[in-house]
Amino acid sequence: MASSNALHHWRVIGPGEENILESQYEYNPNPSSATKMSLALKLHVSPQNIGRWFSARRRRDAGLSRASRKTPEQLLKLEEFFKHTHFPTQEQKENLAHSTNLSYKQVNSWFQNQRKKHGLTSLENLPSRRLILWHKSVAAHIRKQSN
Repeated sequence: MASSNALHHWRVIGPGEENILESQYEYNPNPSSATKMSLALKLHVSPQNIGRWFSARRRRDAGLSRASRKTPEQLLKLEEFFKHTHFPTQEQKENLAHSTNLSYKQVNSWFQNQRKKHGLTSLENLPSRRLILWHKSVAAHIRKQSN
């Protein structure tokens, strides 16, 4: 039996394996986690790789591109907001997503990537005001969980 680490290495899905996935896709384009795990074990690839294959296949069927670049206008809005705060709230990110016509996930990822790019990812580098708010929210969450 393969070790769990062996399952998680990247491996290209070959033509014979592609046929197996295609037949499963025809049967159900949105397989369950258990089905993806079963396919992963059968094909000796990670379940995440199987999930990515199905996601890409659904996008291809829908006529959607694999990825798209942000427009200069979208980037300008994101960059202007980043100048004011590196850590927008969920509500601010939702508003930005709506105003830029991007998904919440795209906006959230963009801010994560910018913080990483600017070296703002570790707790020591967090602005002190933000760190205090973070500690308060964690403390409130812990109190709420214990009640």
